[in-house]
Amino acid sequence: MASGAIRWEARDLRAEDLDGCFLVVTCRPDNAEIFRLAEERKVLCNSVDDPKNCRYSYGSIHRQGDLTIGISTNGTAPAIAVRLKQRFLREIGPEYKELLDFLRHLRPEINARIGDFEKRKKLWYDIADSEALTLLRSGQLNSAFALIRDLIEEAVSNTSHS
Repeated sequence: MASGAIRWEARDLRAEDLDGCFLVVTCRPDNAEIFRLAEERKVLCNSVDDPKNCRYSYGSIHRQGDLTIGISTNGTAPAIAVRLKQRFLREIGPEYKELLDFLRHLRPEINARIGDFEKRKKLWYDIADSEALTLLRSGQLNSAFALIRDLIEEAVSNTSHS
């Protein structure tokens, strides 16, 4: 790099190479020595496909807007985490982002209009269990948002009649 932030040297690792590091990733036939050196220096060490010489592993992340799903097998079977992420990509799509974007804006209103925690909690579960995601998945945004608004109005009405 022009800034000098990365410098490549083709040579064996020296213990002092880990001085001042935050983390190291290694993929050698035997990672034990690098792991030992990293541990001495309190440097996080990821030894690829070598869980016993590894202090952390990379998980797989699936995001849809504010929804974040983290998956990890703690290095046991990374392919399982990848397959789960692929499944989540198919099953948990952009409709979740749309829903959460809408609900983010409604949350203050819901909190202001429904003071009772248990009634507010019931409303959130009613929204989660409603057909809103199905409507969003089929592109019916206005219908989904109208359904949620109706659920809110019903909850407010039930609160004022209690």
